[in-house]
Amino acid sequence: MATGSCIRALAAAAALFAAGPAFARPVDANALTAEMARRIGEAAPALKVTVAGPLTLSLKGGAIGEGQFNLDRLAAFCAENEAADCEALKAAMVKGAVETATSDRRVTPERLRVAVRARAYLDAVQQGAAARGGLLRRPLAEGIDAVLLADFPSSAAMLGPADLAPLGLTEADAFARGRRNVLAHLPKLPTAAELDGAVVVIAGEDYDASLLLADGWAQLARAAGGGLFAVVPDDNRLIVGTMAELPSLRALAANGFRAAQRGISPDVLRWSDKGWVKAK
Repeated sequence: MATGSCIRALAAAAALFAAGPAFARPVDANALTAEMARRIGEAAPALKVTVAGPLTLSLKGGAIGEGQFNLDRLAAFCAENEAADCEALKAAMVKGAVETATSDRRVTPERLRVAVRARAYLDAVQQGAAARGGLLRRPLAEGIDAVLLADFPSSAAMLGPADLAPLGLTEADAFARGRRNVLAHLPKLPTAAELDGAVVVIAGEDYDASLLLADGWAQLARAAGGGLFAVVPDDNRLIVGTMAELPSLRALAANGFRAAQRGISPDVLRWSDKGWVKAK
């Protein structure tokens, strides 16, 4: 999941981004799980793919050794989006599984990234990461954690303590390196002038939500008059605004989360002296 320059857009109103999906369709979890097991097995014969449970696959062989593949976000996305968009995400996930089976999966310091994820999602993934000592994660805000990943061209692997031993890095050192790596590919924070009467949307690349980890939010909050809010409906979108834009931000958060491929939070965050907290 290579990163690059993100797209910055200024919006005087949130209507363009706030339109939510017009429908929700039921998803047969067992049928979806069986379909993805078949498609991944056909695309990556080096992997032994078995169904571990509804929306959970077990992958063995290839470069991965052994791992778990969760389909929760795929099911949620397909329930809220058009069939063509659902199929596109299925194809992308199959591609990622093939990469897992065939690519160089060595974890190096250069591949470390700190990503932002929904805590509930990480809780589910945690069960499959016990062999590596669990996930390396830290709380960021209510319902949101920062997690350490290794970044590959079209996929990423969540890391555990066992993954750091060959690198000679402590957990603190690995988080610091991953934070520097991810922020190096992200744009600068918006300015108070850009936030005057508008929301700022940073979107288009993986890890855009990790901009929440950047330095400078406290200074921006002071320059913007003290009321600074952010929305991270998914991994590749961060939306920032002031108190005047709060109603629009709430709509963006809720609708963006429902339509997200990798949803993070339907809530609005507020900058405080303790960092990011859920806006009331």
